[in-house]
Amino acid sequence: MPDSTLTSKGQITIPKAVREALHLDIGDRVMIAARAGVNRSLTGGQVVSGAPAMPHETSIKAQAVFSRLPELRQHVRALEQRVRALETRSGGSGAKSKKKQKP
Repeated sequence: MPDSTLTSKGQITIPKAVREALHLDIGDRVMIAARAGVNRSLTGGQVVSGAPAMPHETSIKAQAVFSRLPELRQHVRALEQRVRALETRSGGSGAKSKKKQKP
């Protein structure tokens, strides 16, 4: 398989044979962060990171929240319990209530 090349500007060129083997079409001036999981074609001018690859700003926000997921899950469960308690006290909310079944 052909080698990638590093230009004097610090840009990496992925050989056409590699892109074709992966069925990827990467547009011009696309920036892909290290360790990004590119699993689809990208149009020109994008900056992506994360796994799977997503817009860089979205990836940064997702990674910031990721470590808080257990805490947020616990908070959501507590809020669900409070809502159920309030609905029970008030006699339920009738047809507007959409109770989600646990898997």
